[in-house]
Amino acid sequence: MAVTALLTSVALDDNKKPALVPRVIPETVEETRLHETASERAKARAERKKESKALAQFISINDPWDYRLEMMEKYL
Repeated sequence: MAVTALLTSVALDDNKKPALVPRVIPETVEETRLHETASERAKARAERKKESKALAQFISINDPWDYRLEMMEKYL
């Protein structure tokens, strides 16, 4: 089993504000592919976040298996 994680880091200046850093220059075929597909992954994450927020409207911590599941199935 293998796991891959892609992380985003933010550089901070002395005032703890985001600072500009040099752009990434991909050097390998793998890095180039990841760099080229970054915007697609960002769009997919945004869509998953949107779907998760919509789903959260139908889920209750107290009684998660009630009628709202039927509503959720109709929504999705």
